[in-house]
Amino acid sequence: MDAATAAAQVRINELMTEIDRHDYLYYVLDAPVIGDTEYDKLFRELKDLEKKHPELASPHSPTQKVGGHVVSALNPITHAIRMLSLDNAFNDDEFSRFNAVIVDECAVDDVEYTAEPKYDGLASSIIYVDGILTLGGTRGDGQTGDDITHNVRTIKNLPLRLTGDYPKLLEVRGEIFMPREVFNKINEDQAAVGGKLYANPRNAASGAARQLDSKVAAKRSLAFCAYSLARAEGKQFKTQMEAMLALQSWGIPITKGLKIVKGLQGAKQYWSEVLASRDSLPYEIDGVVFKVNKISQQEEMGFNSTTPRFAIAWKFPAQEESTSLIDVDSQVGRTGAITPVGRLKPVKVGGVTVSNATLHNWLIVESLNLHVGDTVLVRRAGDVIPQIMTADEKARDPAAAKIVRPACCPSCGSPVVMEESTLRCSADFECPAQRQEKIINSVSRKLMNIDGLGESSVAALCDLGILKDLSDVYRLTVDDILKVPGTGAVSSQKLINAIEASKATTLPRLIWSLGIREVGESTSKLLAAKFSTLDALMNATREELLEIEGVGDKTADFVIKALQPGAAIREMALAMIELGVTPEVIQAKGDALAGRTYVITGTLPTMNRDAAVAALEALGAKVSGSVSKKTTAVIAGSDAGGKLAKAGLLGVPVMDEEALKALVGM
Repeated sequence: MDAATAAAQVRINELMTEIDRHDYLYYVLDAPVIGDTEYDKLFRELKDLEKKHPELASPHSPTQKVGGHVVSALNPITHAIRMLSLDNAFNDDEFSRFNAVIVDECAVDDVEYTAEPKYDGLASSIIYVDGILTLGGTRGDGQTGDDITHNVRTIKNLPLRLTGDYPKLLEVRGEIFMPREVFNKINEDQAAVGGKLYANPRNAASGAARQLDSKVAAKRSLAFCAYSLARAEGKQFKTQMEAMLALQSWGIPITKGLKIVKGLQGAKQYWSEVLASRDSLPYEIDGVVFKVNKISQQEEMGFNSTTPRFAIAWKFPAQEESTSLIDVDSQVGRTGAITPVGRLKPVKVGGVTVSNATLHNWLIVESLNLHVGDTVLVRRAGDVIPQIMTADEKARDPAAAKIVRPACCPSCGSPVVMEESTLRCSADFECPAQRQEKIINSVSRKLMNIDGLGESSVAALCDLGILKDLSDVYRLTVDDILKVPGTGAVSSQKLINAIEASKATTLPRLIWSLGIREVGESTSKLLAAKFSTLDALMNATREELLEIEGVGDKTADFVIKALQPGAAIREMALAMIELGVTPEVIQAKGDALAGRTYVITGTLPTMNRDAAVAALEALGAKVSGSVSKKTTAVIAGSDAGGKLAKAGLLGVPVMDEEALKALVGM
């Protein structure tokens, strides 16, 4: 080996060690010390060196997680230690009975349990020999599973090499899962082309993990978390928690939120906290797993034929149920998109009664081959609107009528056009449904914020011919409002006062309220920051718009079209200014909080949410609607709920209103 090659070998080893360390800090400890740019630089350097010196490339290099290994079939593997399932508890009483048995047989008053969210994915076994990932397999029937090593090696948060004082042989059991964001993106992509949707992240993860081509699995961005240690040659542990922390020290990611709870009340409280955070987590969970913490007590309890007696999964309400499809309605939105909505026989899903479910677009309706009366699988998860995922064609009545897309707009009768995957009404302000939905959206709290002008009032005023666009709201009189059934003089005057108060607004809100296609909250802020006044925006060129990071060709074209001379939206905006709407640009105070992300949850004692958001954004901070490990802090008021619970699970700092005021200098 010449000097240059030897130097390359040294540098490759250094980079592999450094990248493995950063992967451990990021994926296992949630404590990254470098940003994405620095990480990418290290990764690219390693990749370039391996390309230049292919003879030095290691099969255990972080670069090998991109996949590329293809197998002709999944070979069977036999588990040295059988992979068992867990007994389930579906309510408080069933868990209490489980706890009573533990108390009786272990002769203790308050049992010490490990408690952890139950990830909803594919149960798997991972084996390391001499610290190297050697085998990955599915649970199968518990005794025999499938060899999926080629796909397991693509999982980014699972190390190819262990660190620290690891055992010669290690077998870890855990869950391969698909993060919610990845699942939603895959289904969005499928919906856009009329493809079949995955019913849930569990099915999507299982399908990806069983791919014959590891490149396909790599693109699905699977993740892994360990929930038990099956074998660790030469190592002994006194507690379940001690074993899990050992796994973490060797580089294996363990369940987020794992903790020790004591007794029945401690277990119930933890279950309630995790349930409250369920919808805001970045991954699917379907319950909480409780295990007796002391290994000696686990051994004393032993096993049934298929389950351990010392552990149980206390399940959450199901998020998928089957019901009957009554029909599919067409809803016309403010941009003319005609969205199919399934009308269902009411069914409880995740503890909520569901009678309507989205179908995304008409291509999905056609790919599902839906008929009136079909038995359909309905899914409700997190903040996602309930969705129809599949139809049972075998149970279909042969005489059932097929659901077909409308040939014209159900509101105005205008011709419809298919734009990519969206069926759209070809009319604009002439379409009553679009007109009404545009106004409802524009007067809402986050836009023009007109308190008291709700959907029913807007609908009534549109039906009376009084409202045709947003500018007409600023022409309303008490007499106009009194024409709405059930409205009195006092409430009418109160609404007039609210309309008057809304005239003092910000430029981002005004731009957003105009209803320009592809221009939402964030784009409105970008446009306001760039042009400062509505007049300047109206005179902007396409080239100037494209200079803004975050504004693409499509958005620029929609802005130009909407604000060109004579365009309906431009005329509406000018009329609003004439009627007294006065936008003010929020002047940035600096970038002291640039790069930081905050989440506001609950009700603050003295500040309203809009004021808090404005104060943070004025200093360059980003305010997000969801908590992640990248969140700088959660600002919590009363009745904070799931986001506060998730902050606790992820270890994100929590601030109160006083800390917020100190941060922004108020």
